Amino acid sequence: MAKKVISKTIVIKQTANKKTEKKESTDKKITRLLYLLNRLDKGEVSLNQAAKEMGVVLRTVQRYITTLQEADFPVYDVRPGVYSFVEGFSLSKMQINTKEAGVLAFLSDIANTLGPNFSKAYKGLCHRITAPNQDNPFFLKIAKGLNFEETPLTQILCQAIRKKQYLLVNYKSQTRQKEKEHLVIPVKIAWYEGFWYLIALGTKERLFKFRLDRILKAEKQKKTFYIDNEKFTKLLNQSVNIFFEGKRNIEVCLKVSSAVAHYFKQRAYFPEQKIVKEEKNGDIIISTQIAKAEEILMIIYHWIPYIQVISPKEIKTRVKTTIENYLKQI
Repeated sequence: MAKKVISKTIVIKQTANKKTEKKESTDKKITRLLYLLNRLDKGEVSLNQAAKEMGVVLRTVQRYITTLQEADFPVYDVRPGVYSFVEGFSLSKMQINTKEAGVLAFLSDIANTLGPNFSKAYKGLCHRITAPNQDNPFFLKIAKGLNFEETPLTQILCQAIRKKQYLLVNYKSQTRQKEKEHLVIPVKIAWYEGFWYLIALGTKERLFKFRLDRILKAEKQKKTFYIDNEKFTKLLNQSVNIFFEGKRNIEVCLKVSSAVAHYFKQRAYFPEQKIVKEEKNGDIIISTQIAKAEEILMIIYHWIPYIQVISPKEIKTRVKTTIENYLKQI
C-alpha cells in the first residue's frame, strides 16, 4: 500500500514538473520573441549575434524568425544571416503593444498545429492586427467625444448590469443642476453622438439616460431584477439618437426632395422609416414612428430645405417657428 502511495506521489510530482518545464519553456520563448522584435525595431539583426546574446544555437534563432514571419510580421533577409523589418514598418505603428506582439507571434506556432483552416484564419487575423494603420483600406469617421474610461464607477455599472442588480444612482442633471438619487434597473451602457450613457429603467418602466460624466455615485443593491433583453435590444436598435422612448405612438409624415431622395432610399435616418410613396418628379413621402418630437427635429433641421413636414401639425408648427425665429436673428 505504501509503495502505491509513493508511486502515485512520484507520478504527481513528475506531472507537476512537466507543467513547470512547459511554462518555463513558454515564458522563455515569448521573452526571446520579444527580444527579437525589439532588436528588429531598431534595425538589422545578425542571427549569429542574436544567438550569442540569447544563449541559444543559431538554428533556434532561425526558428524564431520563421515564427515571426508566419505571424505576418514583415521580416526579410537583408543578406545571408542578417534580417530586418521592411522599410517603413515599426512596432509603434501597430495596433497592439510589444508584449502583445510577442504573444501573437508565439500563438502562431500553436495555430499551425490545429489544422489548415484554423491556421489560415489565424494568419488573416494576424495580418489585420500587425498591419500599420495607414495600410488599412477602411476609415470610419465618427463624432469625437468622451472616451470610455475604466474607473471604479464604470466597473460598478458593468457589474450591476451583468449580475442584474439594482443601482442607486446619484445624478446631477445638466438642466436642473441639482443632485438627485434614483433607484433604477441598469440595462446598457450606450454611446450616442460623442457621449456615454447608462440606460436604465425606473418605477413604472420610466426610461432614464444618465450621462456617465454626470453620475456622481452609484451603489449596487442586493435586490436583483429580470428584464426582457430581446425587447430592450429591439428598442435600442430602432433608436437613431438618445431621445428615444419606450412607446412610439406618434406617426410623422415627411416629404423628401428628389435631390436627396436617394440617401433616404439607402439609409433609414428616422426611427421605423418607411417610404410610402414615390412621386413622378422623384420626391418621396416617408413615414416614421417616434416617441417625441426631439427624436427627429434635429434630423429635419439638418436636411432643410430638402425636407418638409406634412403631418402632424404640432411638429410642422415647431419646425416653422424655429426657422422664423432663426431668420429674425440674421
